[in-house]
Amino acid sequence: MALSNNISSNELLDKLDNLLQKNDYIGAKNHLLYWLTRYKSSGDMRNTLLTTNELIGLCRKLGEKEDTIRYVESALNLIEEM
Repeated sequence: MALSNNISSNELLDKLDNLLQKNDYIGAKNHLLYWLTRYKSSGDMRNTLLTTNELIGLCRKLGEKEDTIRYVESALNLIEEM
C-alpha cells in the first residue's frame, strides 16, 4: 500500500540523489530516516524495504558499522515478514 499524500519512491530517490550529489550526507540520512518512519507507520513494506536498503548503503559509505548491521538485520527481518 502506498501513502496517498506523500512523496513516491521515485521522488524519494530523486531527492536522495540530489542530496548525495551535494555531499549532504547528514541531510540524506535525515531524509531517509523521515521516510522510513512514515513508510513503517503506514504499513508500506515495499517502500520500507527500499528505504532501509538505501540506509544500508549510506551507512556503509559513511563507515557507520553498527547502523549498517542494524539496517541489514532490519531488512532481513522485513524480507522474511514479506
